[in-house]
Amino acid sequence: MALTVVAISAVSTVLSIVGLQFWTELSLGKLKLDGLISKNLIDLDNANPAIELLSGSYATLWLLANFIINVFILLNLCLKVSLLQS
Repeated sequence: MALTVVAISAVSTVLSIVGLQFWTELSLGKLKLDGLISKNLIDLDNANPAIELLSGSYATLWLLANFIINVFILLNLCLKVSLLQS
């Protein structure tokens, strides 16, 4: 029973990071198409406007918070299962 809960939490965590990655790439693509970001993002000086625009999005902040909560829950469940098995 406990391992299924850990597996569900692990899948949820993976889905949240995949969703965050997808949303970030989609948002950056839209910003490039709109012309808000026109330079190459490899240089750190050019990455600052992109980070500011992404961090202003409520969806990005929600997905990031969701990922952090999922990681916290997964770590707690893993510790609880390991303590129960020992």
